Amino acid sequence: MLRTYAVLSIFGLLALGLVIGLNSGTPAVSEPTMQARNGEPLTLEAVQKDVVWHRDTARKLRELD
Repeated sequence: MLRTYAVLSIFGLLALGLVIGLNSGTPAVSEPTMQARNGEPLTLEAVQKDVVWHRDTARKLRELD
């Protein structure tokens, strides 16, 4: 019986931690995410350019091997 209470309390604490984690750290809708390099707002275009750059760089590095 004590094991049951211990397991249930552990799951309860994990669930509580998850709920607190999901509710705390979410940015407000009116605040845009800023780029760390230059402080400008992060746009989908900038993210897509970064993805393309990373893919090209990874491909070039694989070709060097």
